[in-house]
Amino acid sequence: MTEQEIEEYFQTLEPETRELIVRISWVQSSASPIKDHPREPYPVRAKFDEAVDTETGEIIGKGQHNFLKWFVRPGLFRDPFGYRLTKGHIYRLKVRQCGNTAGDNEYYVDALLEKDVDEPRLDPIAQFYRDYDTEVTECIFLNQRKLYGWGMYWDYPRYAVSAVAWIMNPEHGAVEYRPGTFVFLDPLRKTHGKLPFEPLHAYRAQVRKSRKSDHEFLLVRMPVEVKEPRFDAVIEDYLKPRSIKNEFGTFTLDREYDWYEGTANYAGMELSVRLDTDGGVDASKAEAALKTMLTGTNDLIVRAQNYAADEMYGNLEDWYDEPLTREEFIERIGIPEITVSNEGEASLFFDGGELFAGHTIIVEMDEAKNFTDAYLAG
Repeated sequence: MTEQEIEEYFQTLEPETRELIVRISWVQSSASPIKDHPREPYPVRAKFDEAVDTETGEIIGKGQHNFLKWFVRPGLFRDPFGYRLTKGHIYRLKVRQCGNTAGDNEYYVDALLEKDVDEPRLDPIAQFYRDYDTEVTECIFLNQRKLYGWGMYWDYPRYAVSAVAWIMNPEHGAVEYRPGTFVFLDPLRKTHGKLPFEPLHAYRAQVRKSRKSDHEFLLVRMPVEVKEPRFDAVIEDYLKPRSIKNEFGTFTLDREYDWYEGTANYAGMELSVRLDTDGGVDASKAEAALKTMLTGTNDLIVRAQNYAADEMYGNLEDWYDEPLTREEFIERIGIPEITVSNEGEASLFFDGGELFAGHTIIVEMDEAKNFTDAYLAG
């Protein structure tokens, strides 16, 4: 940018400076001068998700797009970005807000005043832990499978293991035979994706109870495997085969995925069906929803096929070169597989095959048998 363009940009800034403490959520990974003007300053940007106004103490920017901008002047021995801002870190900055950015908040950085500021309201780790009680309790839980799920919370690995049952306060507590989730955050990144959990083994742990759920707990430190005879009866019952039989078919519990699966007879068709459980063995809500779906008129699949065509057929030419009529499209996607959630909603999975480069067409349906969405997945 030329000096004149920079000066024109400065004219768009509010005259008053503000002091903000910001948590950086993104930093521009590359920036360089324009080749034709290698000596001219060039802009660099970062983004923050939340900030504290140091004058008012107010938290601002939550749920919005908030950008920081500054200019780098090329030259020897200069930091190529002007400021070394890092994702997840907290900084105190002197800024001026830009007054002509539509839909976004943009601030020009006049100065970086302090690095790695201690501001618990913006600390992502502190925010994560605030979702759990401060009281630490001893417990023993019976693990269901090696790993229930994992993901990233900011830049920190977050793991979850599912429990078949647990005992709070092991010396005096009773066995709670119901599904539970035990969450572990690894801010030091020491686990490398490996957790020492085996199916149907018992582990003693220190935990903090979730403030949002009565069956979720935070693991304070890595649990230790123990022998626990009180789980013997639970394991015996857990391993028993279970199934649901109704007028549409027989559905067998798959413990790996916490659903019942089978084939439903409907309007002369055999439909592959999965009924989600509550995380344990109860699929009564999903079963009731399935009966509602399949009872009455026999046009459910025809309506679903036509809905998929209404929503997806117009996009086919972007994926498939050969001409195809709407009727051929419906014939090609065929009969869906159905998954009914524990909340009573359903997802119908159509095999798009080569039509959408192998992507599955998913049609969503609410409890009232109304179709609500269709999209590609996979």
